[in-house]
Amino acid sequence: EIGSGLVGSEMCIRDSFGPVPPETEELLRIVPLRRLAARLGAEKIFLKGGRMTLFFVSNPDSPFYQSQAFGKVIDYMMKYTRRCDLREQNGRRSMLIKNVTNVETAVSVLQEIVALPVKEE
Repeated sequence: EIGSGLVGSEMCIRDSFGPVPPETEELLRIVPLRRLAARLGAEKIFLKGGRMTLFFVSNPDSPFYQSQAFGKVIDYMMKYTRRCDLREQNGRRSMLIKNVTNVETAVSVLQEIVALPVKEE
């Protein structure tokens, strides 16, 4: 399970220092966020200004763009057309997702994408 090791870390912090501050909880969610993004083929992820941007493989001929992971990204984008925007700038492909105000929301969005069913071809 993604982030299961972090639960133990959070418990140690709580045992040693008392309640975990919200800022620390946000930091602890970054590792599962990066793991989920990597599962979806994202090389980089940004959270800024209430938006999440996933940056994908630079090579347009990469087999990634024919993969099930990218298919799920496209399916999510088609399901939430008002929330998502697929972009290409300077040879870098990315997807912007609006209304992502914190790491917890970002993790939820990526979990939803990962959980999408694979379409049969």
